[in-house]
Amino acid sequence: MTTTIRITDPVDLVKVVPYQLGYHPERSIVLVGLRRKQVGLVQRLDLPTLPRDCAAAAELMSRHLRGDGCTAAVLVVYENVEGEGALARETVAARLHDDRVQVVDHVVVRGDRAFFPGQSGRDGRPVAGVVLPPDDQVPAVADYVAHGRQPASSREALDERLAPSDDRLRERVRVASMRLGAMRPVRGSRPKAMADWGAFLDVRDEAWFTGRVPSAAATARMCHSLRDLQVRDLISAWLCPGTLDLGVFDADLQALAIQHLPPGRGWSAESEGRETGGADGGLDSDRLVERLCWLARHTPDLHAPAVLTVLAALTWHLGEGTLTRIALDRALALEPGYRLALLLERMVDLAIRPGQVLSSTG
Repeated sequence: MTTTIRITDPVDLVKVVPYQLGYHPERSIVLVGLRRKQVGLVQRLDLPTLPRDCAAAAELMSRHLRGDGCTAAVLVVYENVEGEGALARETVAARLHDDRVQVVDHVVVRGDRAFFPGQSGRDGRPVAGVVLPPDDQVPAVADYVAHGRQPASSREALDERLAPSDDRLRERVRVASMRLGAMRPVRGSRPKAMADWGAFLDVRDEAWFTGRVPSAAATARMCHSLRDLQVRDLISAWLCPGTLDLGVFDADLQALAIQHLPPGRGWSAESEGRETGGADGGLDSDRLVERLCWLARHTPDLHAPAVLTVLAALTWHLGEGTLTRIALDRALALEPGYRLALLLERMVDLAIRPGQVLSSTG
């Protein structure tokens, strides 16, 4: 995620890392790329310990960092046992130096303390480390907190955001989806499905957050509609401004998009000369992610790969790599050959930033 934040101390940046990743990392090596005053690509890998694994991690992370245009970085190592991340830290730092990427600082986190290897005892940094402050005392995370964003306690806890729901609604959606598949061709259901998508994606509707969720029939129509690749790609393009122009879609679908999809994002924002972020842009994006996670939890397995891939397109557009991986892993577990999921997975592997990449060819 490319976000301008106010950093006065490396400890502040350490406090931002869980908000960038979406969860609190453990036994990890994290590289926070910097482009002048901006946080660029944030990478996390399980903490390697063998020399060959450390070298591979260093090569991969440095390549991705340079590909994102970063010229500096902060290296953060999360340990359970003192010294277990030393080899990984030294290997990555050496590779960055060779690739002319400045290591602004490197920090080791153990428990609730941050340590500064090689600098302890200097510049006022005690050998015993410093206690990490509470989130509400760190200005750099204020915007995240203001938007109601809280990192999950672990990656496993983040997985639960996409775990299939065991409530009765999911079963009703499955039954309704089966009826749609037997009774109606996908293309013929575009008008109703686009109306359903428009209501679902309108995050200005506060009532949705107080118990009024879509009906089983509307949810089934949305899931079913993604079998139509043009509908799937149009929804993805609306969610991810700048990926596809409205003009590449069928004329009837263009008209339905203009009629039903909420204003202020995608092509409507561009045509009105407005930014897609705005004062509440981050809040809107958080709500869109939350709604698509809800949809993924209530989607039958038959339609889940498409829903999960649309979610992954949005989260990768926002720079939320961990949730993107979780969504793609589940999509490809259900349908290993799903082409758009494979394309997005390749983009994530290569750390290719979202742009003119989505295709309506499937």
